[in-house]
Amino acid sequence: MANFFTPKKRQNKQVFQCQLNDLDIHGQGVGRWQQRVVFVAGGLPGETVQVQAMIPSTGPSKGPLKGQLKNISKASEFRQAAPCPHYQHCGGCQLQHLQADKQIEYKQQALQRMLAKVGVTIEQWQPAIHSPSDLGYRTKARLALDVRNRVKLGFRHQERQTVVPISQCPILAEPLQQIIEPLQQLLGQLSAASQVGHIELQLHQQRAAVWLHRQGVWSSADQHVLDQWSAEHNVQLLVQDAELSYSLDDFGVSIHYRRNHFIQSNQQVNERMVAQAIDWLQLSGTETVLDLFCGAGNFSLPLATKAAKVVGVEGVADMVTQAKQNAARNQLANIDFFQADLTQRLDLQPWWQPVDIIVLDPARAGAQAVVEQLPHCRAGKVLYISCNPTTLVRDAAILQGHGYHAEKAGVMDMFPHTHHLESMILFSKN
Repeated sequence: MANFFTPKKRQNKQVFQCQLNDLDIHGQGVGRWQQRVVFVAGGLPGETVQVQAMIPSTGPSKGPLKGQLKNISKASEFRQAAPCPHYQHCGGCQLQHLQADKQIEYKQQALQRMLAKVGVTIEQWQPAIHSPSDLGYRTKARLALDVRNRVKLGFRHQERQTVVPISQCPILAEPLQQIIEPLQQLLGQLSAASQVGHIELQLHQQRAAVWLHRQGVWSSADQHVLDQWSAEHNVQLLVQDAELSYSLDDFGVSIHYRRNHFIQSNQQVNERMVAQAIDWLQLSGTETVLDLFCGAGNFSLPLATKAAKVVGVEGVADMVTQAKQNAARNQLANIDFFQADLTQRLDLQPWWQPVDIIVLDPARAGAQAVVEQLPHCRAGKVLYISCNPTTLVRDAAILQGHGYHAEKAGVMDMFPHTHHLESMILFSKN
């Protein structure tokens, strides 16, 4: 049998001028050139820019282009100098060149366009929840490590997998910022530094906590170095199953979690987000609430202080155990937690029962398997909290098809200077 070879189209680099009109959900400027959509990282709406892109040398092509920003002929009035010296290379942030108060505005506009494209209508947009500070807000981070030739500690490059060494990170909480350089010095003293895969930083009770990810046990010499370093810099060294905690003071609850459990990285915005969720639901104290993807109880526990009954369901068994302990610790007897695979049939689960409200707070993959099973659901309200606009839009369209209408929506500035967007939509039906 003959094999036929189809050569790839040859491409040439071409530089052209482009007017940018929008910002997409990934933080890229969006414009048009010769009737083709052009995406430009680092570009802003209202700017005229010179862009370099790879253009096929033969044959028509109508697909979008990914352009490299070469020059700005006309800058946006909202452009600013990045507050971080590593911004041009580090992959941690994408929007430091845009004034902080405009970032969440453009993100919301991008989400609105995505929802409109699939025919989802929002009755009322609520004011955005802003981060009290666009710097020093992040209470959790994962640093990459490369110890070949010399110690490099930082984040991955925005275009490659190489580690960009950092001396500072302005979005980290101050206690975490202060230990970056001491951490680099520590790694240079450890004989087993090459066995460390990555490093996790967490702010716990206003103190830096650090976990060095490696297999096996430290040598006595390395452990001595670690203990001395911890004492000198007032840093808590975490073990594999270390337990930490945070409080939601508006509801009088404390939430304990393990080092490897998911929690929000901006606790001030998280507190406001939880308060907004419960305010939107207008609980009278008679409702039964089903909280799916409940984690360790970030929404479940506050809900239990306002509702008659709460059922929390989570896929990770260890987090279910933690959530049960949190309920007992907070003396909340009107809440039950279950472990379940939420991609499977819900009506076969022992906890599936008629409820008044469903709360969804899924990971980035969204909750498609759940919302597809709700065409005859009796819940009058579905509150969807999302960290991924793409899956939110998909699931919102499904819910609308089931007869739910989007009563209100809002965005939360959980991650200033990045393209990440946290959002919330309240669906209701008669």
